[in-house]
Amino acid sequence: MTQQRPQQPCVKLHGAWNGEVGDPQRLFTGKVTASDVSGVSIGAKVTVTYDAPAQRTTNVTEHGTYTLHLGQQDMKLMSFTNLTEKTGGKHDTEQEYWQATPLPQ
Repeated sequence: MTQQRPQQPCVKLHGAWNGEVGDPQRLFTGKVTASDVSGVSIGAKVTVTYDAPAQRTTNVTEHGTYTLHLGQQDMKLMSFTNLTEKTGGKHDTEQEYWQATPLPQ
């Protein structure tokens, strides 16, 4: 029998990245379209940042971190995925649908 992992709570967003890849000031801005994460309401405005070490690293745990910002609340993400099939994430500066999966608390 195949065992499936439990489904992690996630937040679905509609928005876009602003700025060039690699720019430390690059910022995703969007709105929540669906959520099963406690305290995150549909329609809420959010931002997502990506923080990476200044030097290239080979250790997977040091590659960088996405963080969802909602008011005074910050959530580290285990994944931040573009859900829009037409671009496959290649044009992330256009408004598209995304899924943010917070790390378990």
